[in-house]
Amino acid sequence: DSLLQEIMKVVYYDLETTGVNHSEKHKDVQIIQIGAVVEGSDETFSQYLVPTCEIDQDSIKIHGISVTKTGLSLHGRPVTCTEMSKGLQKFLTFLEDLGEPLILVGYNSRKFDDWVLCHNLLRCRLNPKKGVLEKVGDGQDIVGPVMRQWGVVKGGGIGVKLSLAVSKLLKEEQSFPHCALTDAKYLRDVCQKVADIKQTEVKDLLSEHLRDFSKVWKICLPMERSFQLTNHTMSDSDSDD
Repeated sequence: DSLLQEIMKVVYYDLETTGVNHSEKHKDVQIIQIGAVVEGSDETFSQYLVPTCEIDQDSIKIHGISVTKTGLSLHGRPVTCTEMSKGLQKFLTFLEDLGEPLILVGYNSRKFDDWVLCHNLLRCRLNPKKGVLEKVGDGQDIVGPVMRQWGVVKGGGIGVKLSLAVSKLLKEEQSFPHCALTDAKYLRDVCQKVADIKQTEVKDLLSEHLRDFSKVWKICLPMERSFQLTNHTMSDSDSDD
């Protein structure tokens, strides 16, 4: 496993969504923006996706994205967007084109983004190619302890907002908070800052906290199966997957 981690590439990502659903591991929550940035390169990904459900008013207040007759708007201005499965396929292609097994790192993603991504991929019948999306990590695992050591937060350092980490570690205020691409870049920068402080690599800091993406997938799979069955969209040929 450690040999595999040596060659793995870190991709930082963030999602903006239609809402939350903690009680069902965020089933039925849809992605409306994906942003991603690759460690050690200028490669980025940003895509707005048109949801098929309503966006919670509380979520609109946070990210400013709303549905219009022609697609999506951000704070009232139209944005270029695509339908869910096309946008998700673009994201998978972006990851696959990096050509290495990946560690996908979000922020608070163990509790949110990883689940939402899995549910959305499954609902669109999209399966990442084997060997691409190997591991998932959560930036909070390495940022939280530093914030605790510095006395910025009490307790385990869990629940440290990205904006707080940005102001304390990078000494700047988050510009365009809750834009998935800028948040992914800030996540990269705060993780790299922690690694610099500890004189190591982000991968090494994350190593003991990594999860297999397949484990999240396996939990979401039966939840989406039941959705497909109740919506009569599942054919007999799909049931053997």
